[in-house]
Amino acid sequence: MKKTLRKIGAIAGLMTIMMGTLAGCGKKKCDICEEKKKCSKQEYFGETVYVCDDCKSALEMFGL
Repeated sequence: MKKTLRKIGAIAGLMTIMMGTLAGCGKKKCDICEEKKKCSKQEYFGETVYVCDDCKSALEMFGL
């Protein structure tokens, strides 16, 4: 019985660690509005920057 409880505890701990690492990697700081959002890497004027969807649509309005 104790071995089973240890295995369940180990699996639950491992799942918690895995979920924590997966949840934290989706958001970066936007280089334009400086908010922490889901960003994509873009290249503007030869420089690579992280841009969120809101700023990207605003840049597209201006033709950039």
